[in-house]
Amino acid sequence: PKDKGLIAAEKKLLKEHAAHLVGKFLTLMRAAKNKPLPSVLAKHPLEPEFRRQFEDVPVQVFWRSGFFEQLTIGDPGEGAPEDAEDSGYYEGGTFDIPALIADLMSHPSARFLQTLRLGLPMDPEDGEQNYDDVIKVLVKHPATPRLRNLYVGDIIPEQSEISWIDLGDLSKLWPKLPNLRTLTLRGGSMSLGKIDLPELRELTIISGGLDKKSVAAIASAKWPKLEKLELWTGSTNWSDNDLTKNHN
Repeated sequence: PKDKGLIAAEKKLLKEHAAHLVGKFLTLMRAAKNKPLPSVLAKHPLEPEFRRQFEDVPVQVFWRSGFFEQLTIGDPGEGAPEDAEDSGYYEGGTFDIPALIADLMSHPSARFLQTLRLGLPMDPEDGEQNYDDVIKVLVKHPATPRLRNLYVGDIIPEQSEISWIDLGDLSKLWPKLPNLRTLTLRGGSMSLGKIDLPELRELTIISGGLDKKSVAAIASAKWPKLEKLELWTGSTNWSDNDLTKNHN
């Protein structure tokens, strides 16, 4: 809502009843200024300044009209919110990010979830970041087709080098995203497969180097409503990503 009175009322509601509305997830959330409460989404935040505010918590949720509109989920890397073990998703210094994603997307407040941003899929101390298990969750989850905006690899450089991020095989995900409007993929490697996204308007791929198969997949993709295509191709010394070659 644009009405300041409605925004203030919703903030008061969340402050007074957050524990009831989000239950065990409350210990994993943090709003602006380090307050352990969900936030009301008055306007979409900018990045990367926004992302750096919450790099030490696994869940950031923004509400609109009583429901989750945007979720950012990822391993915080160093440390964890107080009482994180009480949530059931944190044990031995590691978060179960796939399970956390699945359960948050199944929460009643996620009924109208539009935006999902996926950060670190595992502890950065493990080295390479692999999204295979996360993608499997999205492929199977009944809420995935409702998504309008998806960001896979929402990781700032301080958390992991882009060359260490493997988004895995994304081909099975595309049929589950019939309503997707914007897509951002950030990683050192990925397998795009056959892309068919009928409602997609904007695609951004941030990579240290796109391989020939990825370039071919982009060239042959079906996205009749695409308005913006942004490719960060990296260096030819890092990968065989010469876009001037014929990839037919």
